[in-house]
Amino acid sequence: MNIPEKSGIIFIEKLIIFMNYIEFIKIVTYNINIRGGNFKMIEFFDADIHRGNASLYSNNITFSKNLIKYFSEAFKVRVGIDKENNAIHVYPLNKDKALSGEFQESSLINISISKTYARVCSSGLMNYICSIFGLEIGKKDFLRYSAAYDDIKKAVIINLGGLI
Repeated sequence: MNIPEKSGIIFIEKLIIFMNYIEFIKIVTYNINIRGGNFKMIEFFDADIHRGNASLYSNNITFSKNLIKYFSEAFKVRVGIDKENNAIHVYPLNKDKALSGEFQESSLINISISKTYARVCSSGLMNYICSIFGLEIGKKDFLRYSAAYDDIKKAVIINLGGLI
């Protein structure tokens, strides 16, 4: 945005992220200093493409289409449990990394990827997750949570703080 110096300076005041039941969106709020110290609030819409949903079933975790790109080169995944923050971290590993010997083979979990979802299948993993977080998932039921890719951790993080 090109603003003449006389019009003022743009300050980013805050970034609000909230969830719409269909998708996650970001609202960025700017304060624009107009001549004479008058402030005007302007909000801009920006789709947050790092976010999606994760559905927990009794034998798998299924990720929504928004998150597939983070698993596109995954051969296996590692799953970490963050009890303190009530979260599950899913780390995609490409074939070279998975077969490098750096990780115990028993800690590597298969992932299947289609055009509309990515799925981590392991009944043992799901039993463990349910016991750690006190979740109950029936054979034909599921629990849906928000999930987001963390650029720093290079993992998809499932927030178990509230159901969607």
